[in-house]
Amino acid sequence: MDKEGTLHAFCDATGKFHKMGVALNSGGSMNWWTSNVLHSREFEQMEVAMNELDPAEQLYYLPYLIGERSPINDSEIRGSFIGLSLHHSDVHMTRAVIEGVAFSIRQIYDGMMLSGDPQFKITGGGANNKLWVQIIADVIGKPINLINSSEGPAFGAAIIAYANHTNSDVSEVASNAVKVVDTIYPSTNSKLYMDKYQKWLQIYPTIKNIKL
Repeated sequence: MDKEGTLHAFCDATGKFHKMGVALNSGGSMNWWTSNVLHSREFEQMEVAMNELDPAEQLYYLPYLIGERSPINDSEIRGSFIGLSLHHSDVHMTRAVIEGVAFSIRQIYDGMMLSGDPQFKITGGGANNKLWVQIIADVIGKPINLINSSEGPAFGAAIIAYANHTNSDVSEVASNAVKVVDTIYPSTNSKLYMDKYQKWLQIYPTIKNIKL
């Protein structure tokens, strides 16, 4: 268990414990960026342009719009862009938002110190965007499995409810209900993202004492 309380330990429906890390502003970052700044939901139109950008671009986004829980546990920190230059456009900044969320997920993963060879599954709205999933795979350096449901918590609750109603084993019901439909593997950009991630990690300790 994490004595600092940045990672949570819960007893699940099988009687076993699981760890959970929470990034408060993952999908929320994209919703804020597209709605409040771009004033557009046409994310797909930007995807082609984002794919053409050099992933080595030194533009960084901290997704701390309402503070952050895991693993820094700081309610006062706020989001920021670091490294803006005259040549940067809304396309560059949109990709930086995606990368910043991916770095935040990687930081949670690192904090869990998982042993063995963990398997990664992704669900929810962001899982429908292949570019975002590819960047997550590159940042983590592991394959990301897409599953047969875009619903996360609701799907899990339905599995537990069915298992309880039928007096079935939760793990067995889950293994039958959750199927991998596609796998996104890390690309040649993965090594580059390791360098960018190490730089991204330096930003929060540098700015955290600035009181806004």
